[in-house]
Amino acid sequence: MHIYKVIIPRAKLFPLSYQSVEPMIIGEIVLVPFRNMQSIGIVIAEDKYDAKINYKQIIHKYSYQAIKKEIVDFYLKMASYYVESEGGIAKLALPVDLNTKREIKEFMQAIPDSFALKDLSAEQVVTLNNIASKGTTVLQGVTGSGKTEIYFHLAANILAAGKQVLIMLPEIALTQQIISRFEQSFGFQPVIWNSAISLAEKKKILHAILQGNVKLVIGALSALFFPYAVLGAFVVDEEHDSSYKQDNAPCYNARDMAVLRGHVEQFPVLLCSATPSIETIFNIHNQKYHHILLQNRFGGAGLPHIQLLDMQQQNLQKDRWLASDLITAMQNSLAKKEQVLLFLNRRGYAPLIL
Repeated sequence: MHIYKVIIPRAKLFPLSYQSVEPMIIGEIVLVPFRNMQSIGIVIAEDKYDAKINYKQIIHKYSYQAIKKEIVDFYLKMASYYVESEGGIAKLALPVDLNTKREIKEFMQAIPDSFALKDLSAEQVVTLNNIASKGTTVLQGVTGSGKTEIYFHLAANILAAGKQVLIMLPEIALTQQIISRFEQSFGFQPVIWNSAISLAEKKKILHAILQGNVKLVIGALSALFFPYAVLGAFVVDEEHDSSYKQDNAPCYNARDMAVLRGHVEQFPVLLCSATPSIETIFNIHNQKYHHILLQNRFGGAGLPHIQLLDMQQQNLQKDRWLASDLITAMQNSLAKKEQVLLFLNRRGYAPLIL
């Protein structure tokens, strides 16, 4: 008889011990009795037998390939770092219950032999070649410098090597525009993971990931926890975005956990931003991250002219809050049938009222 520790995907639940007639390896996905029902779980360690305990029996071992030990280590390190229950982390890894009587539809992501990617500029080629094969690289570049095209080429190289790629975007950035751009470049549909997809679709995607039938995922922050079999690269676009911070339990920063997972599993992590976060800049200065700076826009496009106006030097009329130079610029643009966009501070956010 063998005794194993199993984590069940439920919040505030710590590992439970079960017995098994057959030996198992770390990372096996199993079906176990829990309270008055059955639940899936992940075997995380072998346990010592205690004659005083009445162990319940593992019901079934799924045919899925066992989750790699490195991924299990990542889950446990995350639980320790955030002082979170292992069950809460397992719920992120297995967010939907695969123990269902209904048959889950099979899904296979067909990857073409070649891609229709755009040619890179000389600066972009050098940048792509300088992305570290391991560890974390920060790709900083002005808007329009071609950061997306660079990580598209990185993804193409990883796919050609037979490995999987995850491109993580802030939830708000998961628009049809970038999905269409990807399909035009790669010739197949990426797997999309966000809060908008249905439960049935989530089950189909998770089932396919566990079977190794998914090669590329574009997803929001929760996509980073899936047990990918051969993850070859991790791209975190707009790494500074505050939506990568999960405020509900379990609380975590998806960008930081992407870096941790890349370190544990030894694959490259690419953080992209025009305005890196202060934490990322600090890690660059401490030489924990490799830093690449793109200073030019793609195709020789110029940067916009920026003029700063000191409102304290403006002689404003009563009940007026727009500078005369701004009003003139707006009038000139509208006269030429151009568009004007004003960004305003959130109400109540300004530290003073002028």
